Amino acid sequence: MANTFDPRTFSQMQAGTPIASYKKTILGKVFISVLDPFSGNPVGMLLEGKHGTDTEVIDVWSEVEDLYFKRANKRQLETGAVIKVKREEKVEEKTIEQSSDEELKAVINQRYAAFQKTLSSITSEAVLYRMQDLAEEMDKSERILTSIKAKLADVQSPKK
Repeated sequence: MANTFDPRTFSQMQAGTPIASYKKTILGKVFISVLDPFSGNPVGMLLEGKHGTDTEVIDVWSEVEDLYFKRANKRQLETGAVIKVKREEKVEEKTIEQSSDEELKAVINQRYAAFQKTLSSITSEAVLYRMQDLAEEMDKSERILTSIKAKLADVQSPKK
């Protein structure tokens, strides 16, 4: 085949949204044939690896690749050595540093024990300064303000 580089396929690869994903189901290695997404040429490869790893899964990024995969690996699909799977999107947890002012206000308004637990996990001076300003705006008790100031002093102190 000629060089059929498709910018849309490349864009989809960067976004992390494959058209389809296929996974080996047997203990051994499985030989499959796929289209190289950049050159458009057929490429043979082995799916191998432990259960639950990315080396046992192949992603297909375009309709043409998916159609080729289904035709070229018909036997593996029929015997169940390879199955189509749905990839779960990995959702990154939001850190306290990425919290909005409203979310920080919710932290400040927690019960004192929960607030202390959250406060103990914060290591960013910027977040602590934001929390201190928000607590002052909200007219929080001296106990809350003292806790935030103590944690800020702890974070700012040089570690030995």
